[in-house]
Amino acid sequence: MTSCYFIRPLDVISVRGNRSFGGSGEYGEVIMPPWPSLFAGALRSAMLGRDPAALAAFGPGKPQAAGILGEVLGTPERPGTFRIEWASLGRVDFKSGECDVAMPLPADLVALSVGNATELHRLTPMLPPAGINTTFPLPLIPVLRNGGRAKPETGRFLAGRSIENYIAGDTLPMNPLPARNLYLRETRVGIALDSQTATAKEGALYSTEVVSFHAECGFVVRVSTGHINPEELLPSGSLLRLGGDGKGAVCQSMPHFSLPSAPLAQIEQDRSFRLVLTSPGIFNQGWLPDRTRGTRLEGEGFSAELVCAAIPRASVISGWDLANWRPKPAQRVAPAGSVYWFNDFNGDPSKLAKWVASGLWGDNPDVQRQAEGFNRAMLAAWHQEN
Repeated sequence: MTSCYFIRPLDVISVRGNRSFGGSGEYGEVIMPPWPSLFAGALRSAMLGRDPAALAAFGPGKPQAAGILGEVLGTPERPGTFRIEWASLGRVDFKSGECDVAMPLPADLVALSVGNATELHRLTPMLPPAGINTTFPLPLIPVLRNGGRAKPETGRFLAGRSIENYIAGDTLPMNPLPARNLYLRETRVGIALDSQTATAKEGALYSTEVVSFHAECGFVVRVSTGHINPEELLPSGSLLRLGGDGKGAVCQSMPHFSLPSAPLAQIEQDRSFRLVLTSPGIFNQGWLPDRTRGTRLEGEGFSAELVCAAIPRASVISGWDLANWRPKPAQRVAPAGSVYWFNDFNGDPSKLAKWVASGLWGDNPDVQRQAEGFNRAMLAAWHQEN
């Protein structure tokens, strides 16, 4: 079963990721939106914290807890049925219960400032111009078509109808949502403490970035726990520790938000599609999704040819393993928002959709990262141009 939660921070939060921080004069920049592992850790810790006996018994090498808690959480070495299926920014209307998710612009969309307006432009897969050598490893390259000069804008999100337009691929999304409509970044100054004397260190000033959310803004997270209702272990209104310094947040259950369904009929008709990462992708072949052999994607009951990709600069994820009290291994990932164009699709579109819905994992998935919500993606139509 799945449940959707709206997580509303009660204070500013700081999500610094794996960037070095703590020395004199250093600046701690936040990662926004956070990795899905932030919410996996917060939600599982809250579930475990409701049962003191299970919390005391949970640890490396210890047996799985009894009952539904053990079935859902498993052990530090082998997670249970808990999965993060979606994690994003969002806004909720508490009177109507309606919720809008907000996802950063995918890599095939560029926001350009034109006068006082913001326009979205699409990257189009094209053959490289004749006579120009390119090291791009795929037959087509993503090209931005724009007739004039314009300044790119950052911090824009797709929400509501804009996501529907993007997945359908017929028209460009309209009115990208500015980040300032969801949250604001602030800078705080602090001073490091001497752990021996519990006094301030001389000359150890530092600054750190925090995020404050507008009213009715926060995070939307969808959780799956097998055949068990997640709300049996985490009732609506539960409190969480979220981000650096363990700031408080309240976790409220909400009606299931509905993303537009995958355009399966269009994929079957066009024999082409786009694959868009909604969380960072951990792939054995670097930027190439698992199950890709050369440039051919091959799964159970489907195959397609990878012809183009738009992938931002690779990033690195890690984290802190609370159970073993040590850092998690650093892993190079394809960032969320990466876009892959496929054509020459053969097979059953519903089987392709099933694989995408379960996460883009190969034959030997990383069970820890799988539970934390990495490798999540969605399908979108691709109407190929002549």
